[in-house]
Formats: sequence, structure tokens, C-alpha cells
Amino acid sequence: MGTFSSVNGEEKGAKGSKYSYGEKEIEQFNRILKYYVGTHNFHNFTTRTKAEDPVARRFIISFNANTTVMVDGIEFVKCEVVGQSFMLHQIRKMIGVAVAIMRNCAPEAPIERALQKDVNIYEPTAPKVRLDCTWKSASSHPITRNGKTAMKSCQ
Repeated sequence: MGTFSSVNGEEKGAKGSKYSYGEKEIEQFNRILKYYVGTHNFHNFTTRTKAEDPVARRFIISFNANTTVMVDGIEFVKCEVVGQSFMLHQIRKMIGVAVAIMRNCAPEAPIERALQKDVNIYEPTAPKVRLDCTWKSASSHPITRNGKTAMKSCQ
């Protein structure tokens, strides 16, 4: 997510603005991302998966955005998610909703509703440009299989 600002209705990227992802923004964005943490029904963030389908039920161990990186003079927020079998488009949709809330384009309530089995919503998708993913296995996090908890180690 590149940082942004809006002045007189015109958005400017980090090069043309003084917007910064400071402590207040870090706290707010992480609070929004925490809605995703836990076991939920992620059917609204998955294409062609019905709410009743067991694969829609997944879990996120952690989701945070504590650091930024500079790329060509533009500040990008680094989002880190640890969870069960999420695909890139699902993460893009989750970040899209969180960014919409940060930009005051949506209230926070839709996240809680989007994770409910009986609710279908349309969610914005974050662009894939500058969205880089690093895949790791969960280290020392409980993985549930067939009702039994196992431990999976990280390489």
C-alpha cells in the first residue's frame, strides 16, 4: 500500500505530499487488520467459494503493518500476514477493505460483517502493483487437521 493524501479532493502520492505513515496511522491500520485475526469464514474474499463450503473457513494468526519501505522515493507500507492457505487475491481484497477504511471510503463495520457466513459483500481489491509476497511456513503455530492440533516448523 503506497501512502497517500488528499488535498482539496485531489490525491497525491508520497512524492507530492507530506503524508507520512506515522505512529497514529500504524495504530489505526493495525487495529483494522486485527479484525481478520482468528478463525473466520473468508468466502467474501475468495472467488467462486460459497459461504457453506468448508474451505471458506480459514484462520489468520497475525496480520500487521508496522514498517514502511521506500521505493523510488515513494513510501510503501509493509503488511505481514501469517495464516492458513491464503492466496494473493484474497490478501489483496483484505488489504483493499482495510485501505478503504483508512481512506474514510468505508466504515469499519463491513469487515466484521464480511467475515460472517450469512453475508455477501463486494470488497475493493488492492492493486497487485508493488504487492510482493514472501511465502513461509508457520513456525511454532498450531495447525489443526481433522480436529487434532499439530505443530509445523519453519525452515
